This record gives sequence, structure tokens and C-alpha cells, in this order.
Amino acid sequence: MKITIREESEFLSLVNKEIYQVFLFSSKCPFPFPFARHYWFVENQKGNLRRIEVFNTLNKKSKLGYFRNSDREFSKALNKYLLKKELHWKESQIENIIDGEYAKKLIWALEDSITNYPFKDKYCIYPGPNSNTFAQWILNKIPELKIKLSWNSFGKDYWDYLESFQR
Repeated sequence: MKITIREESEFLSLVNKEIYQVFLFSSKCPFPFPFARHYWFVENQKGNLRRIEVFNTLNKKSKLGYFRNSDREFSKALNKYLLKKELHWKESQIENIIDGEYAKKLIWALEDSITNYPFKDKYCIYPGPNSNTFAQWILNKIPELKIKLSWNSFGKDYWDYLESFQR
């Protein structure tokens, strides 16, 4: 299920304040890599929303490294160009909406990741670790969901990449 979001109000209409939900978002990456995808999560704890992602710049306001409890709009896509912060892609996509017990488990995994994500102080566009490494790492915590990021989410297989060197 993919839902294209062009305005924040479109996303907010999908939020159910009575239940737990986790939204898996993606958007195009900045030029010259617009064929690639960037993933992030928005958690809904009965109306309390929070965007959580790993981003390519250090979080200088805290000691969280590249990890973000973001204050950005929940559905806002990435910048269209690397150095132009005011120009964003016009749309993002909701890749999955998880609710119920699985959402509670994902929210717990997201909360836990603030202190336990092993690469919060390291970021590399390719081969990783990056935002997609983080997103797949979180999704792998609930294997029953069987959610895999798209082929063009470079960095999602960073764990496999590391293991290939340990063989």
C-alpha cells in the first residue's frame, strides 16, 4: 500500500488518535541521486506524533549523532538539491501503515533505538550506514511484518555488507 502525500493535511487525515500507529515514509533523495529513496518513521501514540529518522547531518543540538527526533513536518520530503534547503520534493509516500500490537512493538523499538542504534555516530551515503540502514534495522526487529525496503533504498543491506567481510 503506497499513499502519495503532497500536503501535511493529507497525512494528518490518516492519523487515528484512538490507536497506536507507525507510518513508514519515503521520498526521493536530492539531486544527483533522485532515483534513490530516503526512509523515515512517524509514530502515533494515540495522537502524540513524532518523526524519527537518521539524517545525513550531525544533530548539533544533542548528543544523538545522526539520529533525529525531528521537529520537521511529519510528511515533508527531502531537499530537491543538496545545497538548497528551501526547495523540497513536492511529495512523499507512505509505504506502510502499521497499527495495533505491531505498532506498539515498533514504537518500543524506535524508543529503544535512541540509545541502542549502533551507528548513531556514523553516516555514509553508500554503502551505509545511513537512513535506510536504520529503517531496515528497525523493521527487522519485528520479522513478522516482513517489510523490506525497496531496491533503491541504498544502505538497507548494510548489515549483509558487513557480514560479507566477516566470512
